[in-house]
Amino acid sequence: MLTELRRYSIEPGHMDAMHVRMHDMLFPMFREHGIPTPRAIWENRDETSTLTWMVDWPSFEQRLATWTSFAPLFAAARQAEGTPEIVTRTTLTMIATWPGHVPGFAADGGCEALWLVQPRIGFGAAFMAMCKGEIFQRFRDAGACAVSASNLLFGALPMAAVFLSWADEAARAASYDAIRQAAMPATLADALLGDGTRFGDRGSWERLDRAPYLPRPQAG
Repeated sequence: MLTELRRYSIEPGHMDAMHVRMHDMLFPMFREHGIPTPRAIWENRDETSTLTWMVDWPSFEQRLATWTSFAPLFAAARQAEGTPEIVTRTTLTMIATWPGHVPGFAADGGCEALWLVQPRIGFGAAFMAMCKGEIFQRFRDAGACAVSASNLLFGALPMAAVFLSWADEAARAASYDAIRQAAMPATLADALLGDGTRFGDRGSWERLDRAPYLPRPQAG
């Protein structure tokens, strides 16, 4: 199984309209034309005005065939809708869960943060081992109730997508900044691209709030 990570940059002030499009137009079309229900959907309004969602596929070939047949149907639906386009950019890639790593999200309610981080060439395995052996437990000790990690399969590689999960916004607010401000071990800093000695100095961090119509992401 592969997971597709799709990220949509939305015109500021139009996130609600994007959610309406997802819920009222796309979800029925997905069910009709064989596109799996997204495993998770998040928004970020404050920093990037981005809608992020994940969908699982049994194979890359099925994904390609399904989206290829779906594209003209969606184009026709958008033309019939007759509304201005509110998506300014779409970024997508395939991600694969780390071997031996069981991903998960908070089961009820919940919200996440995304850490996109790039190990140096040749340091991918060492970065993965450090995360599994120490770093993810640090995140949990700081308040995250679950950590999910995958490798991006396309784009600037190597690249890891790490999702931290909390039961609610209050729990995230209590630990998110503390995690980003925490000093990272020197060995981990040596393995990552970027400057600085704090977790927040390396890669990019983004708060993600779950869409209310898909409140319970499923573990992969």
